[in-house]
Amino acid sequence: MKNDGGDPEFISGTGFSGTRNRSVKLIRAVIAAHVVDDVVALLLSYALTCYLRFSRTVYNVFEGNFIFESAYAMVYFKKAYLYLGAIAVFLFAFYSILGMYDGYRRLRRTPIVWNSIVANGAVLAIVAVYLFFEKGRWHMRGFIPLVLLVNIPMTVLMRKLTNIAIAKIRRRYPSLCTRTLLLGFGADAEVIRERASGGGLKGLCIYNRAPAFQSPAEMREKLPELLTPEIDLVFLVDRNLSTDTIMEAVKICSSHNKAIKALFPRFLTLYNPYRSGDMVAGIPIVHFSPPEFVNTDRGIRRVISCAIAFTGAVLVAPFVFLISLAIRLDSPGKAIFRQDRYGKGGAKFNMLKLRTMYDGAEREIERLRDHNESDGALFKMRGDPRVTRLGVFLRRTSIDEIPQIINILRGEMRFIGPRPLPFHDLEGYKDSWHFMRQNCYPGISCVWQVSGRSDIGFEDMCLLDIWYWLNRSGLLDVRILFRTIWVVFFRRGAY
Repeated sequence: MKNDGGDPEFISGTGFSGTRNRSVKLIRAVIAAHVVDDVVALLLSYALTCYLRFSRTVYNVFEGNFIFESAYAMVYFKKAYLYLGAIAVFLFAFYSILGMYDGYRRLRRTPIVWNSIVANGAVLAIVAVYLFFEKGRWHMRGFIPLVLLVNIPMTVLMRKLTNIAIAKIRRRYPSLCTRTLLLGFGADAEVIRERASGGGLKGLCIYNRAPAFQSPAEMREKLPELLTPEIDLVFLVDRNLSTDTIMEAVKICSSHNKAIKALFPRFLTLYNPYRSGDMVAGIPIVHFSPPEFVNTDRGIRRVISCAIAFTGAVLVAPFVFLISLAIRLDSPGKAIFRQDRYGKGGAKFNMLKLRTMYDGAEREIERLRDHNESDGALFKMRGDPRVTRLGVFLRRTSIDEIPQIINILRGEMRFIGPRPLPFHDLEGYKDSWHFMRQNCYPGISCVWQVSGRSDIGFEDMCLLDIWYWLNRSGLLDVRILFRTIWVVFFRRGAY
């Protein structure tokens, strides 16, 4: 797909048109460099530990083989690939959990020393438990712990050297910096400008500057013409902007495949354990990646989702059968409830749930409209009289969502994604910034469900769903999945 940088092109899978974002390659290059750092650090740590513990192991030039000082030395040399592989799996998992590969979302440096200590310490604990129970003959109890201890300073050293090299390369070749459009002329914006000028924003350079447009209409009129192919990222810095104005900027930037960081006071009122850690004068800076960056593993997600869903369907089928019988005994009607919902891109699909209300309850919603405790397209009501006795239990435990495994197998949903909304009561939805949440597949669980579930209003739900869409990753999905189990177990915010 060729693009000369002038005309917009369609970015496959995003639902948006825009030019390729040059900074995406830079971000991936930096991530790859840090992965190489960690691999090299681990290899050097293992080699150095072998030298320290088995210094009399020598290479016989005449015979072309090693002369090992002990059987232990031979085992740790010949089985090095097994030990290194096992360590790497756990170590890199902890590095990912601690955010050592997603520094592009934050302005401040990742705390390498602390994260290295925590990650290697966690792996050391796993190794200690394994050695305690395994009690193998061919294990030196101090060898692997020494590898992990040596790996801490080695990882810090490799990371620091790479960061210094990256900083020097950026100073020498400014074209490798992230060219930023700064929107705002207030005191907060001036702080960002000064830090960028001093090289304190991890490769961000201010390429252009304009006022922070004060309304959605002004954003639609003036922002697109500033999003030239040279711009990689927009930095919106004005604490007085409304949520609608900020999200209109996010919508426009996404349609042009641009990343955006916004000073976003609204996020202070939301419990979102996955938000950025950057703050300016106590207000969070929220990062939204370009769509191109987060739409790279669609096939992998589909295969994994279907594999898990198929396994789950086989395991829970007898349980669902018994629950279905109980539902029909509790109240007349079918056990499975079907409803048209919005899918990816706004496509309609038939979502499945275990019925929790009496048959025909949807026709009663207008009668109860005045008792709605939510806003927008959501209808939430504590003590809803339409819910059956068994339905109360099914809702609080989220068992009613189990049939959506079928929707996953059909390719209509994923395990993690924005909750699908019903087609009714959504007038003007497609024309608003809220509709951006439809740019990824709906899911059984999502960020807002683990941040309050029924206590979250419509607008806040959309904010968190859009944040998820433009920041999603496999690791984030795993975090949400585990937090979902926690929330369901303690039944937080469900009614």
